[in-house]
Amino acid sequence: MKYHVFVLVWGEPFAAAHLEMALPFLMMQGNMPALAADAEVDFHIYTDAETRPMLEAGSAGLDAFCRRRIHVLEDIQVRGASPLAHADGIAFPEYKYALQRECVRHLYETVKGDGAASVIFLDSNFILSDGSLAALHQRRRQGYEAAAVSVLRLSEPKAKPVLLDRLGRMTTVRPRELVAIGLEAPHHFTEAFYIDAEHFTPYPSQLIWPVGDDGLLTRAFLPHPLMAPLGPEIARSQSTMDYDMALRSSPDDKIYVAADSDEMLVAKLTGDEHQAARQAGPPPSPENLALFLLSCTNRRHRLFADVSIYFHAGEAHADFGTVAAQSELLLDASYDFIDVIAARSAGLDASALLYVKSFFGAIEDYMSPQLEPVALEALRQLSMAK
Repeated sequence: MKYHVFVLVWGEPFAAAHLEMALPFLMMQGNMPALAADAEVDFHIYTDAETRPMLEAGSAGLDAFCRRRIHVLEDIQVRGASPLAHADGIAFPEYKYALQRECVRHLYETVKGDGAASVIFLDSNFILSDGSLAALHQRRRQGYEAAAVSVLRLSEPKAKPVLLDRLGRMTTVRPRELVAIGLEAPHHFTEAFYIDAEHFTPYPSQLIWPVGDDGLLTRAFLPHPLMAPLGPEIARSQSTMDYDMALRSSPDDKIYVAADSDEMLVAKLTGDEHQAARQAGPPPSPENLALFLLSCTNRRHRLFADVSIYFHAGEAHADFGTVAAQSELLLDASYDFIDVIAARSAGLDASALLYVKSFFGAIEDYMSPQLEPVALEALRQLSMAK
C-alpha cells in the first residue's frame, strides 16, 4: 500500500509550532513508524522559500520512515501560476484555504501516476494521539477508501505547557490523556458548539453534548477528511476540504467515520484570539439547525452526523446511550424541518432556491457554504410561514 501525506506550513512562527508540537506526535510509535512498517509513505511539505531551511532541518527525522518531499510555493506551478499567485488578494483565513486547494491540486498532478495510493491530509497544527495512523491504516486494509474525524480544538496557551511537559517525560501520549487535556483546556470556539452554550455558535458545523464529567458526544456535519483516495476528485474541491472532499472521493459505504477517540484522535492547538470577536448565533432549535443544514450542507453530509462520536478520558459512561438518543431526536427533527421548508420553496427567489437545490442535489453540484445574507433571510422567512 502507498500513502502520500500532505501538510501546508509556511512562516517561521507556524513552522516552529509544527516542529515543536505536531511533529513529535507524528513520530510516536503508533503513527508514522507504524504506518511506514506496513506501507510505502511519501511525506509532502508545502512551504515558502524563506521557511524551507527551517523545515528541512527540523523534519529530518521523518527520513527514517518515509520519503520526504518539500515543495516550495514560489517554485511550483498550478494552472499556469504559483499557488501564491492564485491566492493573491484573498483575505485571511480564506487565503489559507485558497492556498491549500492549489497545493492539493499540485500534489494530485505530481503523484497521480501512483494509482491506488491514498492521501492523508494534515493541518500544520494537528496533534495525533499515538496509534491514530496505525488505526487509519487498519481501516484502509478493511476496505475503506476515505476516513473522516472530528477535530478536538484545544486552547494553545492552556494546553501547550501541559503537552510539552508530557513530551518531555514520555514517549507516548494516549488518546484518553489527550482528551483529558482537551476537557481541561478547551478552546472557546469548541465550547460554542456545546448544545447548552450561553453564546452558541452562529455556524453549527458540529453539536456537542457533555457525557458525564469526562466525555463529550459530538455530531459533526463537516468533519475533517483525514484520508481520501488519490484521484482527480481531491483536486476539484471548491471550498475547504472538510466540506466535500471525502464525499466527492468515495461512496458512502467506503467512508469511515471515526466514532471513538480511543481508536483515532486528532486535536488542534489554536490561539485564544481565534474567532474571539464572533457574534453569538441563534439557539440550536430544529428550525435554526434546518436553516444551517439547508444553506451550508448537502443531504449526504448526514452520513457524518448520523455517527455519535465519543471523546472520553475514562471508560464509557453509563449515560452515553441516553445522550446519544437525545442527540438523535434533535437531528431527526432538524432534518424533518428541512422538508417543511423545501415544500414551501416555490416562492423563493433564484439566489435562495439555488441553495435548496444544492442541498438536495448531487454532491458534484454542491455549492459554496457561504450563503448570501439575503438568501438566508429568505429561507428564514419561508420557514416561519404558516
